[in-house]
Amino acid sequence: MKFKAVTMALAFVLAAAPQYAFAAQAAQGDDSSEIYPTDFIEDLADTLGSTLSDYALNGQTSAFAGDTSLYVISPDDNGDMQLERKNGVTAPQAITMLDYGEDGTLYFYAPPSVYRYAPETKSGYAPADYEFETNTEIDVNGYRYVLNSTSGGLMAYNIQQPDPQYLFEDGCSQLKEYNGEAYIINDGAVYMLDGLTTAKVPTTYIDTSTDDKIRTGNAAEALAGDYTVRPVTVRTRTTDGHNTFITKIDLDEIGQYFTVPDETKILPDGEEQKVPSTQRLMNDSNALAIAEVGNATIIVMPDENGLSQSYITLTTATEQTSYSPPANDMSHAYALTDISIYSRPYICGATRIADVATGTLFTVEEKFSLSYLDDVFYRVTYTAEDGREITGYVAAGLLSAYTFEGEGEKENTTGQDDFEYGDNVEKVIIVLLIILLALVAVGYVIFYLTRKGEGSVRRRKNAPSDENDDLYS
Repeated sequence: MKFKAVTMALAFVLAAAPQYAFAAQAAQGDDSSEIYPTDFIEDLADTLGSTLSDYALNGQTSAFAGDTSLYVISPDDNGDMQLERKNGVTAPQAITMLDYGEDGTLYFYAPPSVYRYAPETKSGYAPADYEFETNTEIDVNGYRYVLNSTSGGLMAYNIQQPDPQYLFEDGCSQLKEYNGEAYIINDGAVYMLDGLTTAKVPTTYIDTSTDDKIRTGNAAEALAGDYTVRPVTVRTRTTDGHNTFITKIDLDEIGQYFTVPDETKILPDGEEQKVPSTQRLMNDSNALAIAEVGNATIIVMPDENGLSQSYITLTTATEQTSYSPPANDMSHAYALTDISIYSRPYICGATRIADVATGTLFTVEEKFSLSYLDDVFYRVTYTAEDGREITGYVAAGLLSAYTFEGEGEKENTTGQDDFEYGDNVEKVIIVLLIILLALVAVGYVIFYLTRKGEGSVRRRKNAPSDENDDLYS
């Protein structure tokens, strides 16, 4: 009752009612369970199909030609296979042959000319002189492989016992040897030959270019709804055995698709390079799970600069961890300025649920702090004008502790260190009321006496003179 009385008193003195603006938006897009890709793996074979005309291998790097396009797949710094030119390099004519020179330079033949693959040039190729070899027969690892140029069939002979066996009946081309291994194209795929067995050469790569088409589903409702603090560990592999990918997202607005930041970095040569929003997680990381959407979880964790950033990842990559809140250092607080209340301990448009005015009083439920996030929060409750109790999170720097005892003592504040606030409000208001009543009483007496005196004078001036008049009769 005491807290309620003080709240009413402060409301009377300040004569200011807080305004509330709720920002939760209706969900857009579908609420399918498949929000986030299970993986970002694509297969170049699906793109090339029957247009595959030649290939070339150089260590872990592979080059493939399809019609007038050239594709190069090579590992990045993390060992993940990346497609250097997703849209290919347009040659003047259809490419018929590829090969790597001894120095690792890639050459291709687009009749009638030979070109050198030069990614640094705008066209992606430059004229060159190079002689290509064509093989119809090679000996590798005790086997002789013979390509029938008429039918396109491939026969294998054991050199020790030359009984021919067909590995492929037809449809073969480009018999080659790289690093002591034999390779062949058959039916739109490259095969490595090992004795009498064959194995497809992988043509998969990571393609994160579609990360701006990740549907939001019911993210708006999920982020504005009730919340229980849930720290998690994000593992490098999901429980399904996939690599874990995380995608940086901007939660200031929720549309049909999650918004990914458009970031670039400057390379040593001065060129700008787009920073990918999706990357493979290389190490287990601590994070705060703030919502689940379909098969995905929205998390908050430090970015490359150590600042809190929102990401989305597969829920199967997250593992809940224990959490013990720190000791709560205040039971009530007031807003140092006009502030917003958030449904989660993360500041963004999607979690903003209310705005309140300076001086708004809160009951502080608990303190929230995690070492890997850049803000400390308090979970607070207050009563809105319409009588609803609203609970949310406020950044610690925007609140100051509030007590009802210790007149004249300095506050223990999370805001400005030298800020003081009259803490014995109830006594101050009583004193003010007494002074006000006293002033009213004095004013009334003076007014009464003044009126009375003026009436007596008028009566004496108008009344007939009577020496026997009794002054008090």
